[in-house]
Amino acid sequence: MALRSKLWIGIAVVATVAGMLVWWNQPRPLPPLLQKVTAGGGYWGACPPEAFEPLALSPELNQRLAVQFPPGTTEEDLTRDLAAQGFRRLENCKGDDSIRSMAFGTNAMRAAVFWKADEGRLVWTKGFVFYNSL
Repeated sequence: MALRSKLWIGIAVVATVAGMLVWWNQPRPLPPLLQKVTAGGGYWGACPPEAFEPLALSPELNQRLAVQFPPGTTEEDLTRDLAAQGFRRLENCKGDDSIRSMAFGTNAMRAAVFWKADEGRLVWTKGFVFYNSL
């Protein structure tokens, strides 16, 4: 194969890889639950022990969770909606198996929703947001 052909193949490969990296690093749109939320300062997470205060709760996310998933809502409704918005299930809390969580992340931010369930019904929800960069 001629040197010129090899050079063009090399350029095409580099351009393809560069394009893929640009595409990969494009910010994903945030799901509706996480649009225009702020982060709180404090302890991240709702697993026991709950002696850690203050919790780093996001006021906007917590308000949305309270409205959309008030106590008594089925856990299935919450997990189905979070999964549809791109959240992934995390392990249950080690200190209390009735406390569960799901997380969402991009290059710029991370969010987690924790909830306590009793017989398949929500007792409470708590939302956390962390920004990696501004």
